[in-house]
Amino acid sequence: MADKQLVGLERTTPYLALGGKIKPTEMDVLWQYCIIKPSNSNSAIVNTANGTALAGTVTLAYPDYPRSLSFTFTEASGTAAIATATISGKDQFGSVITEELVCTNLGTSTTYGTKVFAYVGTVTLNGSDRASGDAHQIGYSDADGTALFGLPAKIGTAADVKRVTWLDNATSKPGTVTVNTTLHAVKVATGTVSPQDDFIILYKPDYRVNDNEASKIDSATYIS
Repeated sequence: MADKQLVGLERTTPYLALGGKIKPTEMDVLWQYCIIKPSNSNSAIVNTANGTALAGTVTLAYPDYPRSLSFTFTEASGTAAIATATISGKDQFGSVITEELVCTNLGTSTTYGTKVFAYVGTVTLNGSDRASGDAHQIGYSDADGTALFGLPAKIGTAADVKRVTWLDNATSKPGTVTVNTTLHAVKVATGTVSPQDDFIILYKPDYRVNDNEASKIDSATYIS
């Protein structure tokens, strides 16, 4: 009897019975991921004004969404100071990651991270010329061109993301969103993120580790 071909698939029944895998591109399924009213708090993860003690106590281990973080340092004594925050945790797929953020200033400044954290285990604070009253805060990246949101499934190319709709209080918001295939994330490339925003992401993941069919495309731009 001739091999039967499954409708919509390139693979035959015997191939699948022997443990063969179906490629994501062979499945006519689009995924929708919604980021609803993301927080823009700059102190949600760590909020300490203990100056030289540098406890770095994590008050919120799980961000509202897998996303990039920020480090805000306020220097209270009026002297030049350097503050360092080393953040250790996991990305949206459970891989252990670490990122070091550094602030140098006389007043208040914020440094934005470039990794996606779904979990924060520890934050180590350090630096020089610190004084009593200095404030160290870890929160979310929300400034223009800094916010990264991790997708719940790995993507093979930027073309896997079909559309991103950005809404502000249910009204379409102008702005640019790009795709990062290394972090399997979308980045708000232009525009700031506020708690009134919603992002509706339509995508079809096509991620393969050992497959010559994988494309080298690593970025694309979507305008809401």
